[in-house]
Amino acid sequence: MGGVLQRERYDEDGEGDEHNCAADPQVWLQKHGDALYRYAWRRTGRGEVAEDLVQETLLAAWQARGSFHGRAQERTWLTGILRHKLADHLRREARENARRVGGQGAETDYEGDEIEALCFAEDGHWRERLQRWDHDPSAVYQSDAFRAVLARCTDGMSAHQREAFRLCLIGELTVAEASVIMEVKRNHLHVLLHRARLALRQCLELHWLGGAP
Repeated sequence: MGGVLQRERYDEDGEGDEHNCAADPQVWLQKHGDALYRYAWRRTGRGEVAEDLVQETLLAAWQARGSFHGRAQERTWLTGILRHKLADHLRREARENARRVGGQGAETDYEGDEIEALCFAEDGHWRERLQRWDHDPSAVYQSDAFRAVLARCTDGMSAHQREAFRLCLIGELTVAEASVIMEVKRNHLHVLLHRARLALRQCLELHWLGGAP
């Protein structure tokens, strides 16, 4: 939304001098569009999806404008709506991915065992020490190069590991919520998340910390 969201300045919390809901999507876009877009983009990694989610959020906020009574700040209220829209989007994607892989919710995920064997010794300690990361994680996450490597790493995960990673670690859904969406037991989801983290660590050390993307 680059050029679309170049808006006038407001104070740090985005509320300007008004703390009551303006009930005008154009005003919301001016005051909070950049923040809402960043929130959605960080959790989806796709600009067009983030734009759609912001538009859906503003439409839903307009339809529910009567429910806002000023008890929360305007941006907090809008972000709450965006969280629901994001969760709905992730649920739809998870269901579509589940259909594509044949609904095998209880996959054995043998490659996860191989990753654990590569990463851990028999005593449970890392085979190799973690590489030192001297960069600000927030700044790194904003890097297009890092996001390209992250996408490459998640694409290399099994389908179920990738969905678990996206729902819980990017979409910030709870294990309980994600397990219902993925139709797996919570214990299995914990295993998927554990193995997704191991796969990500190995991939980032190879393609980000260890050399050029």
